[in-house]
Order: sequence, then structure tokens, then C-alpha cells
Amino acid sequence: KKEPIEPKSDTMVERMREGAIGSSTNGKEYEITLAVAKNLEKELENYNFVVVQIRRSMDVSISNVERANLANQIEADVFLQLYGNCAKDLDKKGAETYYAEKEETDIGKNLAEFVLTGYTDAIEVIPKNIAEKSKEYSALNWCKMPAIVLKLGYLSNTEEEVYLNDAKMQKVMGKGIASGLLTYFATSTKLD
Repeated sequence: KKEPIEPKSDTMVERMREGAIGSSTNGKEYEITLAVAKNLEKELENYNFVVVQIRRSMDVSISNVERANLANQIEADVFLQLYGNCAKDLDKKGAETYYAEKEETDIGKNLAEFVLTGYTDAIEVIPKNIAEKSKEYSALNWCKMPAIVLKLGYLSNTEEEVYLNDAKMQKVMGKGIASGLLTYFATSTKLD
């Protein structure tokens, strides 16, 4: 099935992409991202954040547009979608963030940069790559609040794949993302 990549668009994309699979351990992207998301939720709840996870198990079938619409409906302050990454170049490594191209202010960029920095500073073994605008992600295009995609690292890179599959590292990842979100909220409050 397909859905529009953005509101009022005729360009259609897969409503759910097939997740990446690790090159050496066969770790599945959806298992890794769910584990990190659960750790992130615990961290944020320690700071009295209300976290709405769209998916809590592996068997949920909800499209990216449906995820964005749910976030819009509950008037979320931010939207964060976690991905693994994959490349033909098996040496490619690093974490990346993307924010909606429609952003006219620095809010999305700030969110992307703070989360990327918090994540890579905590994890240390996965380098910081880029934080940039993108039209590629339908969820970002449909969200009405600041929204980002965080790509945790490359499952196609043997070294990063090992870290991404490690339960202890997944806890550190959750703490790092939480740190970036806390910095974003502290800074955005000062800007208001």
C-alpha cells in the first residue's frame, strides 16, 4: 500500500518501509529501534515527560502518515522517529538526523542538532554525521509540530551493528537522546 508523501501531493510512497537487517548479526532494525525507544521513554518519564509511543510491540501496523496524524491529534510538542541506517558502502558509519524541509524557522534544525549531539556525545563510539532538512520522510512532512528522524547508526557497518544490538548500549542511547531533548526544551523555553 502507498500513501501521499506530504499533504496535497500526488507523489505516493510506501506506507511502511521494510526495515534494515544487520550485515553480520542479522539484527533487525525494528527490534533495535523499539528497544532504544523503550529506554528513552523510561529516561524521559524520570523528568516527568508524557511520552506517547506509537508502537510498543513488533506487531503494530501503522503507517508514517497515521503516526504523524496521531501526533497532530494529541498536539505533541515534538515528534521523534527512530531508524537504523544501511548503505552499500560497508565502511559508512555514523548517526544522522533529519527535519522537515517545510520548517521556516530554526526550531526543527535545533531539535535535530540537539538530539544528534546528545546521542553521539553519550554513545561516543558512533560518530556524529549530519543534521539536515529532508522531504524524504512522510511522517515529517505531515507533522504540525517540530519533527525529526534520528538514524541511530549503520546496520550495514559490522562495528556499528554490534553496538546497536547491545542492550547496555541501547540504554546509553536512550539516555543520550533524552539529554538532547532536555537541551532542546531548555533552550526553546528561553527563546519564547
